[in-house]
Amino acid sequence: LSPGALVSLFGTGLASSAQSASFLPLPTRLGDTSVTFNGIPAPLLYVSSGQVNAQIPFEVPSGEVMVKLTRGGYSSARPVRLARFSPGIFRGVLPTVLHGDTFHAVTASNPARRGEELVIYCTGLGPLKSPVPSGTAAASAVETEAAPQVTIGAVSALVRYSGAAPGFAGVYQVNVQVPDRAPTGATVQVVLSIGGVTAPTVNVAVQ
Repeated sequence: LSPGALVSLFGTGLASSAQSASFLPLPTRLGDTSVTFNGIPAPLLYVSSGQVNAQIPFEVPSGEVMVKLTRGGYSSARPVRLARFSPGIFRGVLPTVLHGDTFHAVTASNPARRGEELVIYCTGLGPLKSPVPSGTAAASAVETEAAPQVTIGAVSALVRYSGAAPGFAGVYQVNVQVPDRAPTGATVQVVLSIGGVTAPTVNVAVQ
């Protein structure tokens, strides 16, 4: 985990009912549920009895911290360790990889093309060059302090942008160009790393 990243907490009795945040900036309380990291309120995206989705505040320092979930007058706390980077490419909630020109998802029937620009939505890419308050969306492109490395089919890809995804809270995007020498196929591996930490691999179709 890392400051600024999106996380899910799992358990039982975490909220009295399922609720989703319907506005930005994200609230730090949904219903009677709230979460803090070292006492700093975390913006919440979703709460239910069994799951809570939150953004770790950028203000929380790296190292061992205490995450505390409070529902009404009851709370539960656990220690977690935060690193500077914890890259992860989204799966399911948002399309993994999109065509840069249309923002349509890259799929087997709509594969990526050599030379085109792709948009990868992810989280955990660490601090930004210009601060974006936790729970708010960047109004424009704000780059990450560190530059990620991306390979497509084990071939290095040119990174054109790495930073906050405008319009989203806690979401990063990385724009890359598909190498001309990238292999083709239905399951070409995309590997993203930053600060020496590698995200779990995802597959894309390339023609």
